[in-house]
Amino acid sequence: MSKSRVPYKDGLDSVTRKRYEEKLSLINGLDPYEEKEGWSDKEDIFPPITHPDIFFYLIHTPSVYTQEDLKAWKSLEAINQVCQGWVREKKALVKGESHVVVTAKVGLFL
Repeated sequence: MSKSRVPYKDGLDSVTRKRYEEKLSLINGLDPYEEKEGWSDKEDIFPPITHPDIFFYLIHTPSVYTQEDLKAWKSLEAINQVCQGWVREKKALVKGESHVVVTAKVGLFL
């Protein structure tokens, strides 16, 4: 008996799902959890990212974090995971001429 997979967004509470769908609208509704083909780990397809890009993304996209949370960025769990080497297996998916979706696995190397 195979277990059917529930789409990621269907497992979210209503507030989180609304925020997730707002983010998906920025990339024409593309849900990275539903895309199975086309992912690559080749560094040359990753977009160049600058400090202003990160600032714009953090401040101007839907998020659970407030501007006060972001000002205390050293206390955020995500920055600690990056600095401690927990972010691995980066992959990117090119969609159209203006969208590159980047994903990674986060966890302790064992």
